[in-house]
Amino acid sequence: MPCLKELSLWRCRELKRLPRGIEHLTTLQELRMDNMSEELLERMRGQGVDREKISHTPKVIHVRHNSNGEYKEEMFS
Repeated sequence: MPCLKELSLWRCRELKRLPRGIEHLTTLQELRMDNMSEELLERMRGQGVDREKISHTPKVIHVRHNSNGEYKEEMFS
């Protein structure tokens, strides 16, 4: 996938770390995630273990939906 520009991960609550090899997706412009595990999000925040793997991606977004249909967006880039 040498030309992949956008990647979406939706409701993968069992995913505890970023997929292996994501750091090699050098053309990736946007990583969009929806309702992912808190463990994964912690690994991407600040100086988290997986932060370096997505440092080349200009736009990294996580969206969390609640039961009222409201959502909260968190930017990692």
